[in-house]
Amino acid sequence: MDENEKKLKGLEERAKRMKVDYMDISEKDITDDLSGLISVAFARQFHLIPVDIPDEDSLTIAMENPTDLYVLDQLSTRTKKKIIPVLADSDDIMSAISELYSSATIEEMKVPILEDSKMRHTDSLIKLETLNWFKEVVVKAINRNASDIHIETYENEIKVRYRIDGVIAESTTIPRDMEIQINNIIKTISKMKIEKRNIPQEGIIDLKIKCRDRVLRVGSLPTFYGERFVLRVTDEKLFDLKINKLGLSRNNLKMLKTMVRRRQGLILFSGPAGSGLSTSLYSTVHYISRPQLNVFTVEDPIEAPIPNVNQMEVNPRIGMDKADCIRAIMRHDPNVLMVSTIRERQIAHLLIEAALSGQLVLAGIYARDAIDTITRIRDLGIDPYFLSTTLTGVVTQRLVRLVCPRCSIAVEIDDELSEEMVAHNLDEPYNIQKGTGCNFCLGTGYKGRIGINEVLLLSDPLKSLILRGSSRARMEEQARRDGMKTLYADGLEKVAQGLTTYDEIKRVLIE
Repeated sequence: MDENEKKLKGLEERAKRMKVDYMDISEKDITDDLSGLISVAFARQFHLIPVDIPDEDSLTIAMENPTDLYVLDQLSTRTKKKIIPVLADSDDIMSAISELYSSATIEEMKVPILEDSKMRHTDSLIKLETLNWFKEVVVKAINRNASDIHIETYENEIKVRYRIDGVIAESTTIPRDMEIQINNIIKTISKMKIEKRNIPQEGIIDLKIKCRDRVLRVGSLPTFYGERFVLRVTDEKLFDLKINKLGLSRNNLKMLKTMVRRRQGLILFSGPAGSGLSTSLYSTVHYISRPQLNVFTVEDPIEAPIPNVNQMEVNPRIGMDKADCIRAIMRHDPNVLMVSTIRERQIAHLLIEAALSGQLVLAGIYARDAIDTITRIRDLGIDPYFLSTTLTGVVTQRLVRLVCPRCSIAVEIDDELSEEMVAHNLDEPYNIQKGTGCNFCLGTGYKGRIGINEVLLLSDPLKSLILRGSSRARMEEQARRDGMKTLYADGLEKVAQGLTTYDEIKRVLIE
């Protein structure tokens, strides 16, 4: 019996005495997503590593000492999951830790307070431990593809939560006695004023992670127990600028392309915040852009560069608000103008004027559905005649989670869903899928998101209803006669294709 065989036998016997399973992790593929569950410092301190997510509520941890009750309790508290400990070789664990956590580290983050001699009096507030904790929070967010990081102060603790695929999930909690250190490190790195604690502030953190430049847009807000922070994770490479990647059905994509080919008029993209409006606007502008056209955007802020497009960022501090930007652009002979959001009457009127003068105008607006978008823009004081003359179409959207491709299984359609499919003229066969939960999706059964859409190409009868100031009910009836597919119907179609689930459609549109 060679040394390896003796070692293996010894580990198996030890596991038997401890009444746990032994796991050989030397050849196990541990996905990057698992690194977000436990900090590298904790993993190294106690010689342990997450190796599997059997289901949504459980986590398998390979440990040098799987009977350490203190560590098991800490793991359960930190991960909010039932811990399944297994014994593994200590050398294999440390090797796996190095491989797993080296795949996502912050290579560069400027910390002005450590570089600016004028701020040395606050050095005592900035500890390396706090900075490392903050870096781990950010790395965890990147590994999980989180869009937002929420750091919230409560009576006895500070909670960290992530928004992943549109759903907020609690990640970890720490004692409140770290509040001042955490607040100061975040404010310092994002160039906020440390002493201002009773007013909201905004800032930006530039960093490099996984060899890619990232930007965290930071906001602070004073609350009852203290300040809370939200950090929006932006990555320009995540913007896939191909219009056929938006998740539009063949017919909806055809209608959108028909709208933009008209080269003048107003096209509105609507939905709630976080529904992917920026991605749709960017993709449509990229589709339109070509050397023969002058294409401009007005954004607040610019989220990613678009090739061959003149992008302008709103900056009220120097007297360039959204209206000023639009007026300035109109003197530069634009063919296409995109404005990220319409909130004020003034902006709505300026865009109507641009559309009337022959430009193609694309704009985002917060509204529930296509017809609500029309009533919303009308409520901003736009004359029904000008609205019916300029409005070409509306694209309304939501984002729903995709069934995880690595753990999806076919399931039988239930009676409720079957009735809905029949009611919306969706014929068999149906490919109903469900994710069972795996490491790749962190046990949720979902990975990534796709749009469900309501695309309305305005017909002459619908324009006549707008001109007459008709009710929402009459406009909606006409839109359906014109062939508009509702958000719900488009969602059901994606359920039938096995892309998402009926529960997810109900969560986004009904619950």
